[in-house]
Amino acid sequence: MKVTNIPFYLYSIEETDELGREIKSKLTQKWVDHVLITPLINDLEQPLQLTQQAIGSSTKQLHTDTISSLDQQFNRSFIGFRDIIYSYAYSPESEEREASAVLSQILKNNDDKLYAAGYVAQGAKFNSLDVDLNTPAAKTALNILHVTNWYSEMKTMVSEISNLISERDENQSNKDIPTDKQAKTALQDAIDNVLRDLQTYARRNQVEGLTQILTEIDQSIKRINTNARARKSRKENSIGSS
Repeated sequence: MKVTNIPFYLYSIEETDELGREIKSKLTQKWVDHVLITPLINDLEQPLQLTQQAIGSSTKQLHTDTISSLDQQFNRSFIGFRDIIYSYAYSPESEEREASAVLSQILKNNDDKLYAAGYVAQGAKFNSLDVDLNTPAAKTALNILHVTNWYSEMKTMVSEISNLISERDENQSNKDIPTDKQAKTALQDAIDNVLRDLQTYARRNQVEGLTQILTEIDQSIKRINTNARARKSRKENSIGSS
């Protein structure tokens, strides 16, 4: 049996942890001691400990809450910045229409919905946008539409978010607490390896009852996939309606 693909790029660390724990639980409940299955259960143990350490860090949570609040402010600010630039396309003044055209193209080239991306991707896209908005033509257009200060405030927000993420990760490193990315990657790799081996055993009929367990695991994967996609959609919709 082949299980459903897992879009880990959509998964939060909590969702990755949830899936890892469900796989471990189903295997443990079915096989107390098995020459092929027990090593796979053990392979999940340490990565699951890492995700719990990362999730449970109080310092990390404090930073995460602040980052989330700043990110929401940035999202609203970026949408307003984008929309006011687009609105000048209908200005009766030709100079303003031309400025709108210059800036609108730059926004579209750099993803005018970058606010929907994760923190790291969002920051990278914004930095690319910043390069394009620092050209003489773009600076002139920003001044014409009176949005230079608005844009400067967004740059400050992005910088603060980046600094907080670095500080959070550094604090976790100093306390021997894995970063979210480190913990999630370790567990993701373990899950991939365990599922690969389980599917191989099932295909070769090496473990009695394994097909049923894989069916249950597949149901868990589908449910968490749906939840991850729904969470991403809710974020995009809430941002778009802000």
